Amino acid sequence: MTGAESVFKDREKATGIVILLVILLFIGSIMLYCNSHTGLLVDDYAYMYDFSTGTCPDEREIYPAADSIPVTGVPQILKSMEGHRMYQNGRVVSHFGVQFFLLFSKNIFNICNTLMFVFQLILIYICSTVIIPHRSYKETAVTVMLSFICLWMFEPSFGEVNLWLDGSLNYLWTSTLCLGYVYFLLRLYRDGRFSDKAGANILCLVLAFLVGASHEMCAVAAIVMSFLIIMYNTLFLKKRDLWSWIALLFTAAGFLTVILAPSEMRTRLMSAATIHDKLTLLKWNYVMLARSEFLFIPMLISILILKRKAFKDNLRVKNVTILLVFTFFISSMPLLIATYFAGRTLFFPTVLLCLCVNILVRSVMSGWDNKTQKVMKAVFALLSIICVISLVIGMNDIRKTYEFTTSVDEYLNDCAMAGYDEVFIPDISRDGMDSHCALKQLKYVDYYDPESWPNIFYAKFYGFESVSFSGQVLSLQDDFE
Repeated sequence: MTGAESVFKDREKATGIVILLVILLFIGSIMLYCNSHTGLLVDDYAYMYDFSTGTCPDEREIYPAADSIPVTGVPQILKSMEGHRMYQNGRVVSHFGVQFFLLFSKNIFNICNTLMFVFQLILIYICSTVIIPHRSYKETAVTVMLSFICLWMFEPSFGEVNLWLDGSLNYLWTSTLCLGYVYFLLRLYRDGRFSDKAGANILCLVLAFLVGASHEMCAVAAIVMSFLIIMYNTLFLKKRDLWSWIALLFTAAGFLTVILAPSEMRTRLMSAATIHDKLTLLKWNYVMLARSEFLFIPMLISILILKRKAFKDNLRVKNVTILLVFTFFISSMPLLIATYFAGRTLFFPTVLLCLCVNILVRSVMSGWDNKTQKVMKAVFALLSIICVISLVIGMNDIRKTYEFTTSVDEYLNDCAMAGYDEVFIPDISRDGMDSHCALKQLKYVDYYDPESWPNIFYAKFYGFESVSFSGQVLSLQDDFE
């Protein structure tokens, strides 16, 4: 390499790094704005209290109990999670994080959550480098931006997954944790082992258990991917790795700690219904799943288009694409029999599809001729323009819903200062509200029962006897000042 070529290569690298940093700063600024304009909502108020304290009437089954005490430190959170596993659900890993962040100012969570979202985008790229080695920082910048566009445009209930405090710890943070494990699973597929270092293998075991214990969707996806990769290595490549089998057992063990929690067992017993009711629920869940996965059609079409060229000379890309798409569908199936369905529960299948698109784009990027490059640049520019329009609309609605919740919070605080015992609050219409708002699919106030969730926790937090619905439903066009 001549001196001129070396200088050009260094300049190209420096330019790529600058572009990448600008894109990360752009994405981080957007997410910090969105996080800062999403207040505490519904469950966040409940998780300020110790689940292991207080008494709860059996017929109501609302936890934490009305007479529970506030959480004031980490040792108390550990005790609270014992009660959470007993009475609420088995997801103590993510909910430990919820109660931890509620000890501090919301601003600390806003910064940490923004960094976690940006880190997830970087981690998606890092996972793709296991299959397609890193080539340039310009390519990194393009694929990171593409991942952001995919998540912003196509992830169901974006606000609940990435902005709402309780939701972020349950979905964004757990999916990022699971991505860390996916990185090692892809290395297992590529090399036949996680690592040749014992320390890295032990880290994989810790990650495997935490992934299994973090969220049911992550656990199912990790178990499916682990098993398929192990079977492929054993049957086709004749490679056997003891660490991978132990990691699979650790993931299953973590998963069992969730689904066998006393609260989960009690819920399943209480949800016993007739065959007709179960079929009705199955039909309803199928319809809701189909509606939610409709958002994935653009990514699935992209995969079908890109695979023709990507599969041509790269068996590794072909196998990983099939693995990720298969895991995407299989990990979505448990939602068909769930007692409760919400679009936000498709958080990790969305990330898997995003990773798949990332790998396919990077696999064909270097082989584009001039004509194809021009077409793809035009497509990317069009996607960016559509995304910017969506950003403007979404961020505006996020700001308006924040103004609404802040005005209600200020009203409740004023009523508390005035010594009121009973308070009435309005709701906001979801008609026309952008799906990026965390409040879009959440119940802000119960219209009929002031002793129900979430009213009871508003009352407890502000010190009222009751908080009821005022009968007024405001719109985004109203002035909340």
